[in-house]
Amino acid sequence: MTNSKILLVTDQDTSDIKQALKLLNYHVPFVASNGKEALSKVIELMPDLILIDIMLKGDVDAFELASRIKNLNIPILFLTHRADKSAIKRAMLMKPLVSLVKSFDLDELKISIEQTLFLKEKYQEISWQIFLTTVMNRLLKETLSCQSVQEVAQKCLDIANEFTRSAFGFIGKVDSEGRFNTMAISHSGWNNCIMPKAQAENAVLNMELQSYWSRAIKTGKTVIVNDPPSDPDYRGEPPGHPKITSFIGVPLKEGSEIWGMIALANKESGYTPSDQKAMETLSVTFLEVINRRKSKINLEKSEERFRVVAESAVDGIVTTNMDGKIQFLNKSMERIFGYSRKELIEKPLTILMPDRYKNTYLKELERFKKSGYHRLVGKIVQTTGLKKDGTEFPFEMSLTSWKSGDEFFFSLPLSGT
Repeated sequence: MTNSKILLVTDQDTSDIKQALKLLNYHVPFVASNGKEALSKVIELMPDLILIDIMLKGDVDAFELASRIKNLNIPILFLTHRADKSAIKRAMLMKPLVSLVKSFDLDELKISIEQTLFLKEKYQEISWQIFLTTVMNRLLKETLSCQSVQEVAQKCLDIANEFTRSAFGFIGKVDSEGRFNTMAISHSGWNNCIMPKAQAENAVLNMELQSYWSRAIKTGKTVIVNDPPSDPDYRGEPPGHPKITSFIGVPLKEGSEIWGMIALANKESGYTPSDQKAMETLSVTFLEVINRRKSKINLEKSEERFRVVAESAVDGIVTTNMDGKIQFLNKSMERIFGYSRKELIEKPLTILMPDRYKNTYLKELERFKKSGYHRLVGKIVQTTGLKKDGTEFPFEMSLTSWKSGDEFFFSLPLSGT
């Protein structure tokens, strides 16, 4: 990960460390001589890593600085060549994304920086997956009470706008004649439209597939246009239509068929590959909840679709009820732990954990029953599993809770196995 941008924070002579970083092909755009100076530059620079002298003095010392910037999710590497034991011990208690390096030795420094940046990448990836799962769970939950297909589509659109920080958007379906019919438009989109309402409502129905927005339907691929006037298919906006400054269109697919599209517009910073990845993932759920309402799919069929998706997952997935009894597991769980599905269904989850963890797990379940709070929900946890043959192994898991009817359930995706 050479060429990574590093903010150096130290009140000592920096010639040695700067030379070492330069030899390792890291970019040091600024050296802060104290914590206050670092705070004033960190938002502006948004470095890939912050290298802090652990013995930094002043009103904002090394630990205060690390604490105040932790929400930025920038990994911190403490220089400990001048550190005493108490400082090192204190640093080791800080989580997440805090590492230590003792010397300016090129090999040691490079390994420490690369490991820290790698951990940041993995942490962000897992955090993103958890956040996306939370959004999907929210969508599934909030659309259960919707009474019409249009209401479901509107809810999908609202969540997509919020998730991507878009100003407005629309969702629609392609009919048998190849024309596009809008099902839902953002409230802000209607509010910004100065076209007469009756005319606007007619304009979004039976639409010909033209201009850049229709490419997602024609090609079956996501389209991002962050400068519409420069796009070869640009035809301008209809009279009274809000000006489009950035656009992303994601096809909604049923198998190999294009069902329709969700389109979002006017994200201030423009749309990115991360937006594309997120929306392509969410689009599957959008179409699922729309079709569930349209076809009046019952809960059992929805759960069956979840099972199909879960069975295709490489990582293990297990679902338990509030009593900790296993209700569902995918094939990867069978492979990882060595049990058959028949051996685990309705068995306590404690069968998959060493004895030393069981008491804590059961206490957390009891607390959840009383308070509705579980300290691990939404967090990434490193723990140990117990296979059928008695072998223990480490893995990472995230815990989500959800409700179906009057019952609570827990889902645990496992990774690193």
